[in-house]
Amino acid sequence: MLPEEKARVKIDEKLSKAGWYIVDRDEYVPQTTSAIREALTQGNKESDYLFFIDNKAIAVLEAKRADNPLGKDVESQAENYASTPLSWYGLWENKVVRFDGWQNTTAGQKEVKKALRSVIWNKYKIHDNDVFNKAYSYIEEYY
Repeated sequence: MLPEEKARVKIDEKLSKAGWYIVDRDEYVPQTTSAIREALTQGNKESDYLFFIDNKAIAVLEAKRADNPLGKDVESQAENYASTPLSWYGLWENKVVRFDGWQNTTAGQKEVKKALRSVIWNKYKIHDNDVFNKAYSYIEEYY
């Protein structure tokens, strides 16, 4: 098994435990809460995972080897995927938001929850704690 395939197995396990339905891009069914593997973006580029809630793209995950220092090049790659969705993808927000180091403070955790709640509950009127908790769990672990 190639290193990328091994990493995908680990990532799939973690996402499944967090409650995400993981599918390949040709298996995606709109209106599901899904993480799509190798999702296409403009220019036929592939993000490792593209996350959807209610047929709207909410996040990108670009996976790298464990020994990769995740520098500016990886950041730029993920931002490019996030800002160049295919035209048929619904979007929750068409911008990149960062709160570096937020996991280390109570105030940071509250601020991220507030921002997430603003999008999920207020803007899109999805008052589903399960959806909120899945989204927050993902953000907490990967951002």
